[in-house]
Amino acid sequence: DWEAQRAAKQARTCFVSGLPYTCEEEDIRQLFKDCGASIDRIAMLKFEDESFKGVCFVEFSEKSAADKAILKNDEEYQGRWLRVQFSSNPGSKGKAKGKGAAGPFKTVIITGTFDDLKEDDLWTKFAECGEVTGVKVFYERNFGFIDFADEDSAAKAVKLDGQEIAGATLSIRGKVDKAPKGEKGDKGGKGGGGGGPTKTINISGSFDDLKEDEVWTKFGECGTVSSVKIFWDRGFGFVDFESEDAVPKAVALDGQEIAGATMAIREKAAKGGGKGDKGGKGDKGGK
Repeated sequence: DWEAQRAAKQARTCFVSGLPYTCEEEDIRQLFKDCGASIDRIAMLKFEDESFKGVCFVEFSEKSAADKAILKNDEEYQGRWLRVQFSSNPGSKGKAKGKGAAGPFKTVIITGTFDDLKEDDLWTKFAECGEVTGVKVFYERNFGFIDFADEDSAAKAVKLDGQEIAGATLSIRGKVDKAPKGEKGDKGGKGGGGGGPTKTINISGSFDDLKEDEVWTKFGECGTVSSVKIFWDRGFGFVDFESEDAVPKAVALDGQEIAGATMAIREKAAKGGGKGDKGGKGDKGGK
């Protein structure tokens, strides 16, 4: 069963962040040398100038080695703190769940002065509260979001309000989403308010030999990737970016070969776009 094989591969692959930017592949191999099994592959994510992002995927030959590697989470390594977790679309779970709740929340908003604060400092600190599924920081605007796997972890994070984290004093509060779109009738007649810019692309092609981290790496050249979801048996998938600006750059790769696979790449239409016939109830708004 192909899906079972894929699940087994994910179970022996780790997502590692917090690595020194000067790290090379051999350094990473030495770091995990004591985990027992050999390392089949290391995918190091890089910036456009080919410098290392301090983030990589490590695929072990055996799951037992990955289990041992996870124990290195929160360890200090060359002056930095490691974040080690199993590979399963890191940073994307928070977008799929937990948002839109009317009361409880799984996301916190952080504000403060982030001049010297690094993203992996946030992963490390908030991991003390529970499983972090996503970190998004707008450095130029001095605020950001931390997504958790559950509400209890988010509640613990709020208790850190006012504390200093890696030299930055942060204000932390829970994020409760607004009511779902379409509840305000005064915006009827516009197809539910959709049709705006998108941060997602559709990819399709023959993915037989394509690996998920190769998709993360390639589209990471266009901008920060927040999630990747591929339907391997159907030959298509989605790539989400943190910024709309990355989408045109990604679409420009249409027809190019990526890790041996020639892809068709299209911008994913925003939900509700061009479906004005579902509106028309705006006259009942304003109550």
